[in-house]
Amino acid sequence: MASPKYEMDLDRKGETLHAEDQLAVDELEQERLAHLDAHIERDVTVSQALKRNLRLMPFFIYGIWTIVCCSFDNSAGIVVLGIPQFRKDFGYEFQGGYVLPANWQSAFSGGPQAAQILATFFAGYVGDKIGRKKTCLIAYLILFIGITLEFIASETAHPRELFFTGKFINGLGIGILLPTGYTYVTEIAPVKLRGIFIAAASEAFCIGTFTLALVVNAYGGLNTPWAYRSAFVTQYFVTGIGFIFLPFIPESPMWLTLRGDKELAIKAQRRLGSNEEEATRRIANHLYTVKKASRESAGATYAELFKGTNRRRTTVAATPLTFQSFSGVVWVIGYFVYYCQLAGYSTDMSFKLNITQQTLSLTGNICSWFVIERLGRRRLTLMGIFGLTALLLAAGIAATIGGLAANRATISFVLCTLLLEFHHRGDIKSCNVRNRYE
Repeated sequence: MASPKYEMDLDRKGETLHAEDQLAVDELEQERLAHLDAHIERDVTVSQALKRNLRLMPFFIYGIWTIVCCSFDNSAGIVVLGIPQFRKDFGYEFQGGYVLPANWQSAFSGGPQAAQILATFFAGYVGDKIGRKKTCLIAYLILFIGITLEFIASETAHPRELFFTGKFINGLGIGILLPTGYTYVTEIAPVKLRGIFIAAASEAFCIGTFTLALVVNAYGGLNTPWAYRSAFVTQYFVTGIGFIFLPFIPESPMWLTLRGDKELAIKAQRRLGSNEEEATRRIANHLYTVKKASRESAGATYAELFKGTNRRRTTVAATPLTFQSFSGVVWVIGYFVYYCQLAGYSTDMSFKLNITQQTLSLTGNICSWFVIERLGRRRLTLMGIFGLTALLLAAGIAATIGGLAANRATISFVLCTLLLEFHHRGDIKSCNVRNRYE
């Protein structure tokens, strides 16, 4: 006869085996749901995906709004260089007009860019630790501080220094919010709609600068500080909308899945418009993808990105974004209004040319939607970068010649550059997302 202790050990072993069997069954069911979700998502058409995800659109629009906010805030501190009253309050008189020292022009432009680079390194880490919503909240608070310093700078004893501080802090906020917004959009987007969502995100970047151009055109000619303060007040409005609606936005289901909160992830997916069955299936797909990626990357370090075949993959993923940074768009957008005035155009006409510039940007981005699939990512990217190089070279040659006709030619080349650059930008974003998800 078996002892009671022996029988207890058998019972415990049986319970353990039963738990392991149940775990195996759960994993198989999860894998089945993941494959089913992938199959369904792959077979639907774009129009069907749009109809099935109508309740998702408000949250997608919110993600897009964060990009509009970043675009507007990023451009506001640079485009004000073209407002005469700004140069009067922050610069000095020179030959009957007002100019801003070249070193401060570079500081107002380069400082925020450096801050964005710095913040971007931490944005991904912070976003993975505390979630997309809390990261956005931190970014909004930083942006409000930066905008406030920009607004009050002209009334202080050291206006340039305080304005630079505000722009630098503003750059930190943008460096956090922009990648977080893009990440949120890509994580909530169904597979069939990811390309469209990212193309729309690129268009949102154009919308921000276009809106700013309208504000500057309306108020930039005033002879009071409100000529440039109007841009900063509008920053409050644009950023404030994102801040006010943030509590109503569900957390990214993908981030909740990465953290291991399956139930919360399903709940968030349901808030995005999925029914119970769709939400369970979608989260199962996320879990399967995360586990598969974890197995493949087990024991790997960042150094692995630059070894063997991974080095080529890293290069392919990073190069398109490098093309975008080196395409000249920062110079074109930042100094266009001021250069138009230096080229002989009136202040009012320079503001209108700025609107034309942003209209071409919007048009170029929309054009990219229709030619990417026909020409391919690589071909269109190379065509764009070669075309931009030729146009910027022509603009530089015309600018060195001098004279009214040459200056006008320079403006024309720059406008053509904007049409091509944002056409190029839409292709880059699509290419980068394709690398990430496919």
